[in-house]
Amino acid sequence: MSEAESSLGLFGAFERHNFGDWLMAYCAAELIRPKQAEWLYDFEDFGLGINSSVGNFAKLTDYLGRTAEPNIIHVGGETLACSSKAAAEMSSQTNKSIFNRPLHYVLPEKYGSKVIKRFFFGVGGTGIPSLGRDDTESLLDSLNSASWVSVRDPLSQSNLATLGVEARLNPDLVHVISKIFPRDFGYSNNGTKLVLQISEVILDSYLNETSELLLEHFSDFDSITLVIAGIAPGHDSFRAYFDLVSVVNRVRPNWMRILFDIDPFSIVREIASANLVIASSLHFRIVAMSYAIPRITIFVEKSINYGRHWDIEDFSVENYSQMGEMVSRIKNIDLEQLKELSLSRSNEVLDNWNEMMEIYGQ
Repeated sequence: MSEAESSLGLFGAFERHNFGDWLMAYCAAELIRPKQAEWLYDFEDFGLGINSSVGNFAKLTDYLGRTAEPNIIHVGGETLACSSKAAAEMSSQTNKSIFNRPLHYVLPEKYGSKVIKRFFFGVGGTGIPSLGRDDTESLLDSLNSASWVSVRDPLSQSNLATLGVEARLNPDLVHVISKIFPRDFGYSNNGTKLVLQISEVILDSYLNETSELLLEHFSDFDSITLVIAGIAPGHDSFRAYFDLVSVVNRVRPNWMRILFDIDPFSIVREIASANLVIASSLHFRIVAMSYAIPRITIFVEKSINYGRHWDIEDFSVENYSQMGEMVSRIKNIDLEQLKELSLSRSNEVLDNWNEMMEIYGQ
């Protein structure tokens, strides 16, 4: 069997600029080595902020056409209930998928006469109850014929159980990032770096409140770095960050800076070198967990629910009025416990991943 025929395909929402989706593909590709992995996409073009140099990209139809026995790992993300229309909108695409199906990131069992051996690893399905009957049937047909199905949160697992699908539960794949991309950052008593990420919709709604909160509760930090989790539609905005810096500068000039580098590794480095991470993004929290960095999740239900299940404590606030109490708790956190949790979660991911790959090899 040739290298092309034996390569594994990775399929997910990484044709658009979203920090977490890209990291899931990267982690999967690293765990597969030395076997070749191809990052499969199903649009004519890449979304804003992504180009072919980011990963080992190949068109889905090209891969399926030249591969005798296709094996595809569906790599994480909130993908089980994502329609093709929603996927196109988030990927800044004007054209439809070149391989039509109701749920863009859920592949069917067959491509022509070829059977696609599919593995769903740590995917999300919190939106499954909102699917119509036809989309639900399409989802069931795919999952019931898959070789592996695991999800990353209890709600997705419960949603699938309601449909009669038994799915494993394992932490998100990105928990292994500190093993793949290790850095000995350590901690310093003089370290006062805060990394902040807030989605555009939240910041537009709470601009003044965010400024007041930072100045009230985090004035002891020497600096705050604003970092983007994604520039795909519906994510973050440099314009909103400029607005926040402008408001804060009236009181404390040069305290905040914006990281304009959207390379995922640059973002990882910022998170991993912080003393505290505050974010609405799920994968900012997961990367902080992987590097044992204190973290606070704000507002977003998906991120909050994930942390409540997998983190050592519920480091989240549903509104800014809860931040004062959370700051007191986070300042007294045991860093050794965070390191122990980091190791435990990454090992859980690897145990499930290795078990899945044993099935792939059968």
